Amino acid sequence: MFESIPKEIIGIAYASEWDHIKQFVKALLEMTLGSEEEYSLIVLNAIINNKKYEEYDVQIKSKAQINLLSSITDFEKISLYQYSEYRRNNINISKDKNVIVFTAQYMGPEIDHTNYFDFAIYLNSFDLPYFSDNKGNVFECHEIMEIINRFKPKAPKKVKKTEPPKKLNTFKSEVETYEKITKKNAIWTGSETKTFQKWKMRVHKEFREKTGGFPYYKGKITQKYDLYLNKLNKKPVSKKALPKKPKVKKSAVRRPIAKDAVDKKKATIKILTPLSMEAKIYKKLTGKNPIYGGRKTKAFENWKLKNHNDFQQKVGGKPYYKGNLTKKYALYLNNLINKPVSKKTPPKKPKVKKSTVRSPIVKDTVDKKKTTIENLTPLNLETEIYKKLTGKNLIYGGKITKAYENWKLKNNKEFQQKVGGKPYYKGNLTKKYEIYLKSL
Repeated sequence: MFESIPKEIIGIAYASEWDHIKQFVKALLEMTLGSEEEYSLIVLNAIINNKKYEEYDVQIKSKAQINLLSSITDFEKISLYQYSEYRRNNINISKDKNVIVFTAQYMGPEIDHTNYFDFAIYLNSFDLPYFSDNKGNVFECHEIMEIINRFKPKAPKKVKKTEPPKKLNTFKSEVETYEKITKKNAIWTGSETKTFQKWKMRVHKEFREKTGGFPYYKGKITQKYDLYLNKLNKKPVSKKALPKKPKVKKSAVRRPIAKDAVDKKKATIKILTPLSMEAKIYKKLTGKNPIYGGRKTKAFENWKLKNHNDFQQKVGGKPYYKGNLTKKYALYLNNLINKPVSKKTPPKKPKVKKSTVRSPIVKDTVDKKKTTIENLTPLNLETEIYKKLTGKNLIYGGKITKAYENWKLKNNKEFQQKVGGKPYYKGNLTKKYEIYLKSL
């Protein structure tokens, strides 16, 4: 029973204790690693086997692979997460100057952590939290309050210091690229302009989506980003001067204004949607353009968000990885096209000529069949229980009612708080959630 209770450990220690903390992390992984439940390891700005890595990503599937942690000698952040139907464990380790901060949220047996961290907090769902140090001493909440009250540092004397001028974290290649493309100054009166800052943010996002790399590393510009900026410099920028309107002499008699004979072609937009598969499927399903006026439409953005949520609930997993579509999500999008969609055009009403004599209104002889609603509620057990408890219909006007949606959300939260676990797995009800619904 105690293995299924969510637990949390927060620990702080000096960076010199990293080898000691590795042993604790390995022990925690061995206790929670299953045969079918693997861990994803992501390390940022690390030194592994004497090699530098901006980002290091690997899957830990066996206990033998846990020894990979021993080869990590320096890092900025380590993230370990395990996700399945019954488990969701997260371990995060961050390094700030000479201090390591460790946080773990996991479901499994208790593990002794009192000898690893200079200061640690342990929490679970049933007991009060307790605190510990690296000597094995355990403190209750009231004892910690007494220690805090005893420790009253003297307030330092306020001395006004002249603030040194702020150094601009701008790079020459960014400034040159911006000024060449826009013909505007990037820096004005010793600080960056707002338009230059917005341009930088936009270029950062485009660089991340297309290459998956980082623009900066430890306060310096990366080589990939520097090359990317140089390519932007080399792109030809065509600025055609607008045709001058012919001057019209004033006269007493008004003359018709001559229309401009120049054919104004619409500017073509290319490489605005790196994930073109989503845009193509959106066009096929809705018949609408995903881009209007050089920007993605709100309807397309809302459609994407809705698909992401449906995909994560029904299939599980992430739709993107390093700026690219995952294979599962690509298959899911293809299935949306393969679904048969029947769109019947409504029959046209016959035109009636107007006359002075009122003629009887001709009724439409076309039999208007009511649209049938099928497969709107794949989880039929929830709908049956909702009807029994409330006596209300869950569908009105071809749409699921808000009352039914609110009832489902409320049940999901209560189930997670009382029982624990997820109500759905790959779009189906879990066994625990079915038992919980029947108990209602």
